[in-house]
Amino acid sequence: MNNSINLVSSRNDAIERERKVFLSLRIIAIVLLSTIAVGSILAFIITTTIPLSKIKDEQTQTLASISTSSKKLSSYYLIRDKLTNINSLTTTRADYIKPIELIFSKLPEGVSIDSLDIERNLIEIEISGSSLLPLDEAIKSLVALGTEGKIIKSVKLKSLNLNAQAARYSVTFAAEKI
Repeated sequence: MNNSINLVSSRNDAIERERKVFLSLRIIAIVLLSTIAVGSILAFIITTTIPLSKIKDEQTQTLASISTSSKKLSSYYLIRDKLTNINSLTTTRADYIKPIELIFSKLPEGVSIDSLDIERNLIEIEISGSSLLPLDEAIKSLVALGTEGKIIKSVKLKSLNLNAQAARYSVTFAAEKI
């Protein structure tokens, strides 16, 4: 018989699997290595073709636009804050227009207002006229406002003066607001 004929297979399945895995790993390594090499060459070409001064100029322009934007933004926030504060002040401020209009509507002809001071709850008015009759009507109408309880709580006469040279009477009174 021939000794060179071997009927038992010397091939091992585990060894074959290891060879296939190593072959796959070698192919993956070669593909990754070539991809990194091509990427590096492209990065080198791109950096050499684009001048560095152009990039620095663009960076400077971008920084300048950001700084002007931040200035505009800070002024915008400042103005918005001021408007918010003004709005809150106007909503909490007392309405003086209605009492003034009502007082002016009650004054008869021949009476002029010389001064008008308004504080929180006090309105001080100085009126004058050439005769005591219109002044009397004005005082009565303001006292009527106090008795009606619309705008004025009480009226106090502070002074009554006569300017003989100008032939004018003046009356100053204080009205407490409701």
